[in-house]
Amino acid sequence: SLLTSFAAHASVALENARLFADLDAANAQLRAQADAVEEAARAHDQLTGLLLHRSTLAEVVAVLGEVLGGSRVAVLDADGHVLAGEPAPGPGPGRAALDQAVASGHSVELDDGYLAPALAGQEHLATVLVHGGPRLDRAGRRTLERGAIVAGLVLLFARSVDEAEERLGGALLTDLIEGSEADPARLRQRARSQRLRLDAGCVVAVAEVPAGERHRAVRAAARLARAAEGLAVEHRGRPVLLVPAHDDAQAVGQRLRTALAEACGEPVTLGFAPGP
Repeated sequence: SLLTSFAAHASVALENARLFADLDAANAQLRAQADAVEEAARAHDQLTGLLLHRSTLAEVVAVLGEVLGGSRVAVLDADGHVLAGEPAPGPGPGRAALDQAVASGHSVELDDGYLAPALAGQEHLATVLVHGGPRLDRAGRRTLERGAIVAGLVLLFARSVDEAEERLGGALLTDLIEGSEADPARLRQRARSQRLRLDAGCVVAVAEVPAGERHRAVRAAARLARAAEGLAVEHRGRPVLLVPAHDDAQAVGQRLRTALAEACGEPVTLGFAPGP
């Protein structure tokens, strides 16, 4: 009976040890889950703060890399051009992975990292790539997807500002072309409000592009105009660019021809001349 008692006590001790081990494991899992929730909440707060402060894509990339454990992050536009950050060396993500991410709206794991799409309805605004960091768990991938949403909102905010400025600048350029504004002082005031300086002369360029490529062509001309502190507009079905005469007309025309050919995917017909 004494041996039986010892055996019973040993059995109870073993069972208690197992229960305590299970309890310790459950507590550790709860602590890990609580830490993950806290980390996700902190990442959410940081990413949300970027929107409140009208941050740039570069700032989104920096914060996202930090909250994802020091990963390297890049944002690419829908055509694969780098908008911000440092992409992985070599070719970009495969078409199949990108199509899967856009169709699902969720992140996709790659051989050397992850990607997440930034979508606005059915429009693919950008792709966020993550590489060179730790493997992401489920919470990390949700954080990546939130970061892609923030990147998309930053792009939409910037697009809204650009479109508003382009509408004002386009109206000014149309009046300059057609001569519908009779007051020179008023024209100069409107030009100054668009940061346009024409006192030293200007260069005007007009392009002929396929009808289906006009929107792309005007957007490309607008990017060139912003870089040169000029204006761009679609006037009577043709992209028109006006920039201060920092360079000669031929150099401006060549830059516009190159930009439009890249945007349209084919050569374009272009005319240019110095203005008054």
